This record gives sequence, C-alpha cells and structure tokens, in this order.
Amino acid sequence: MPQQSLIFTFFAAHPLEVQALAMARSIRQFTGRYANAPIWIFHPVDRPLQGKTLDALLSLDVSLFSLPDDPTLYAFPYASKPIASAAAEAKAEGKTDILVWIDRDGLVVNEPAAFDLPDGIQLGYRPTDIRNVGSPWGEPLTPLWHEIYVRMGITPDIAWPFTSVVDQLPMYPYFNAGLLCVRPEAGLLRQWERDFRALYPQPVFQPYIRESDFVRYLLHQVILTGTILKIIPHGKMQLLPYGYNYPANLHHRFLTGRELFTLRQAVSVRIDDLLAQEGWRQRFAPDDNILLWLQSILQEFGDYYGRDVETQKQPGSK
Repeated sequence: MPQQSLIFTFFAAHPLEVQALAMARSIRQFTGRYANAPIWIFHPVDRPLQGKTLDALLSLDVSLFSLPDDPTLYAFPYASKPIASAAAEAKAEGKTDILVWIDRDGLVVNEPAAFDLPDGIQLGYRPTDIRNVGSPWGEPLTPLWHEIYVRMGITPDIAWPFTSVVDQLPMYPYFNAGLLCVRPEAGLLRQWERDFRALYPQPVFQPYIRESDFVRYLLHQVILTGTILKIIPHGKMQLLPYGYNYPANLHHRFLTGRELFTLRQAVSVRIDDLLAQEGWRQRFAPDDNILLWLQSILQEFGDYYGRDVETQKQPGSK
C-alpha cells in the first residue's frame, strides 16, 4: 500500500508558544518520511501566538488558523479540543487521507508508521492513561457512564474491554483525547464537537462535575468515547501500538517493567506537567537525548508553561 497523505494538527494559545514550537520541531526532525507533512495550528482569535517563538514556528512552514470568537472555548475545561479538532477536520476533508489530532504539550520522537492506517480503518487510537473516571470492566456501568450511554444511544453490549495504559486496570472503552488518527471524511471530530456542545451543559452532569474535579477535567474525553462508540464500528478502529502517546508525566506511576528507560524508545510522548514535577529529571537516563534536546529549546525560548522565566527555577532543578 502506498504511503498515504497526512496532516498533523493541534491547538495552541499565547503564552504556550514554546510547547507548540517543541511539538512542531520534533515533527520536522524526528518523524522520518512524515517530516515534511503539513502542520496546522489552531489558536483563539483573542490569544494569537506571538514573539520570537512565533518566528521560529513560522520558519518550520507551519500553518496558523484562528478560531472564531467563541465563549465555549473558555466555558469548560478542554473545550478547545473538540472545537479545534472539528475545525481542522472540516478543513482537511478532501485534502488529506489522514488527519492526526495530537495534544500540543508533547513530542513525536520517531517515525509514526502506525499513523498510515490500513484501508477501511477510520480511527487509530490509544486508551486513556489512568482508569480514573473510567467504568470498571465486568461491573455495571457507573452512573456517569450510564448517562452517557443512554443520552448517546449506546448499548453496553457493543463494548469490549480496554486496559488503562499506566495502572493496567480493565475498563469499558475509554479513549484518550490526546492522540486521534482519523480519516476526515468519517466526520468523527465534527460529531465530537456537536456532542460536546450538546452534553456538557446538561443539568444531569452537574452533580458529577461538582463532586469531582476529575469529571470536570475529563468530561470532554468521556463524551469523545461516546461519540466514537456511536459512529465508528469496532472493526473500523485500530489500537495504536504501545509507545504512541507515552505519558512521560506519569512515568513514575507505571508498573515496574512497563516504563521506558529513555523517551527515544517511544514514538510520541506527552510532556504535560512533567517539567513542573519535583525531581522529574532523575527519573530518566542522564543521557536521554530527547530530554536534552527539549532542554536546549527551553534555554533558547523560555519556560515550557509560559511562566515568567525571571521568577522560575531552571528545568529539573529542585
């Protein structure tokens, strides 16, 4: 099968330009035959990327797109994911075979050959890292998931067991929203946006949100799972291999023997809050060349989290 065309896309906003730059540079440097693929970055119209980091981004031949003014972007945690990914999917249809939605706060560190989905496969996915709000397999659906299934017209008999990546716990399907490899014509991301807008304000979910910050911050991912189960048949999905979307921020929580010694052993990694954790650098090999590469970007362009570097300690210091 010939290599299919592919576009990488993610959301970014000021002051998180350094994260966007690190992601884009990693794609250009480490992804082999995908290194010249288009990179689309979507940003809010009122928080455009700026400064010398923007100049460095533009030198990588990325394309920037502003999202229309939309109060929903700030109304609920991570609303940017369904909104930006849907805009990317709409723009990508007819222009590419594969659209890779990937969280900005990570890196692609090896050629992602599994993104070249086989014919007939509409979605490449990874399970969520921690079971957390997931519904344990072999038990009745939890009330939160029962509401999702009912409101989205899903019957539990179509489910199959997932295993969470880090804590290795069995659960009903629970997809990770940080990496989705899709065929744009399937319309998955646009349906996710529609479902998210319809469901997140529903009164039935408010008690769960009030009782748990985890539900507040993960409801977008729970709704994504419902959308996938609703419109993509199981036979048209493919589990991406271990090492895709590797959560470096949770490296210390892996069961012994499942963690990676160096990040170069992964294909794509999530940085997330890793660099803000106490003693994070000591968890990895001293010569981990991916972390050394990332630190060189931080030394040139500033803090990964957009904080005032004058008042912050150096990355990895105590």
